[in-house]
Amino acid sequence: MHQLGTLLFTLNECMHAGGPQDIERITRYREPPSRPGDVVAYLRPTLFSHHGCLADDIYPEGVADVVGYWTEDRILGGVTVFDRPAEERTPGEPPNAWFYGCREVVTYRYFQLLDGQQQAMVNFFLADDPAKATCPLPIIGDKNNRVRVDFWKALTERFIYRDVWERKPPTNESVRFWERRPQNEFDYPEHRSLLEAVNRRLGIPPPTATNGQGGICDPATDDGDQGPSGSKLGS
Repeated sequence: MHQLGTLLFTLNECMHAGGPQDIERITRYREPPSRPGDVVAYLRPTLFSHHGCLADDIYPEGVADVVGYWTEDRILGGVTVFDRPAEERTPGEPPNAWFYGCREVVTYRYFQLLDGQQQAMVNFFLADDPAKATCPLPIIGDKNNRVRVDFWKALTERFIYRDVWERKPPTNESVRFWERRPQNEFDYPEHRSLLEAVNRRLGIPPPTATNGQGGICDPATDDGDQGPSGSKLGS
């Protein structure tokens, strides 16, 4: 999928009336600062981009690789990466792949595919007649994908990646910023299990919460945690 997006981008085909130069001007446009000293926002190298894979200055194919990662996310449901230490520990039975998504209703963290999700994808790609096979794509991670890792830890601490150059290591400043951010249940579903375990240990009954209409909702069945989380990071 990645190479498909990269190839199509390098063909430099254009259906826009103004040609590639017109698209380049739109992509590279930066609104001038309204006041002296204002910071000009960084623009992505292309409109077809994944928020976490923008290092075109170190990619072998440059901006074309940025488009390749975006293509993976749009078709598969995320950029596919692998737990390298786990693969080395069990080479005969490698763990499921991980996805790094860039969608409004998907967590911004890396999440591991469930057995059923990965098997459905494999069955589709290996089908004798894909036209008659059930297509599971894109695979959208949800609260059932509970095995997750923060993206700033994935590459340098957990060694979860496909290519070592796909993302630049985070700076200490960016790590401190993300670690100070509030953690919601949509991105950190494991927190509910932890709190419930602590409450059971202390003999505290499960809490209830209002459903926004003055009623009471059951935390065990409420789906309110399905609201969008990463809307500012990708769409």
